[in-house]
Amino acid sequence: MGLDSELTTDTIVVTSNDPKLDVTADKIVQTIQQWLNETILLSHEVLATNPIQVIILRKFKRILIISPNVEISKDIMCLFHMTQEVVERNLSDLQFNYTLTNSHNGNEKEVVKEYLQLPPADKLFLISPPSSPPPEFDYSKCEDIPKVNSNIHSLSRGNSAQDKGSGRDTSKPGTYTLLTSNVANIVVDSCADLDDDLNTYSTVNNIKTAAPPRSIFDTDEETESEVDE
Repeated sequence: MGLDSELTTDTIVVTSNDPKLDVTADKIVQTIQQWLNETILLSHEVLATNPIQVIILRKFKRILIISPNVEISKDIMCLFHMTQEVVERNLSDLQFNYTLTNSHNGNEKEVVKEYLQLPPADKLFLISPPSSPPPEFDYSKCEDIPKVNSNIHSLSRGNSAQDKGSGRDTSKPGTYTLLTSNVANIVVDSCADLDDDLNTYSTVNNIKTAAPPRSIFDTDEETESEVDE
């Protein structure tokens, strides 16, 4: 069957062009499953309550792909008719055709059928990967502020200049241990207080710093202008 909307149903029958090829072989089933996972299940939201069903009829050498709705089934068929997609996915030896009737009705429930039921078959239920964040995530809720560990002593100027654990003056340069545990220690290397140096100069911009190394791409004019500044 073609892609005519009047012939489109929610179920596709997978057969083979080669009578010697068994489409129900595990390798082919895995190829179809991976193909649907990487294409249709990423472009459509397919939930666990109504998944894509892949029914493997080994006795009849057929595979049924039952979609949650006709739109997804039509997209599967359109994707299969893309030559490049078929070649890259090794699907060129397969045939996809719509069934004569839908497997679901408008309420997504099974249609009561009066003809013979399908024999026992293997089934795969394919759903889309979970979204991030999940659908039930509350965007209006704000996260709580991080909890502060009161056991860690800060080395800020507002605290005492004496390290209570070691009795040393933490306002001077040195190495100080903030926290000791069985897993690891937190050690801080402090530097000298710049308060005295800042009082000597009017602004921080007046503090002399080392010039960066000269690059091979620098020109003489750029170097001279930097020296003048």
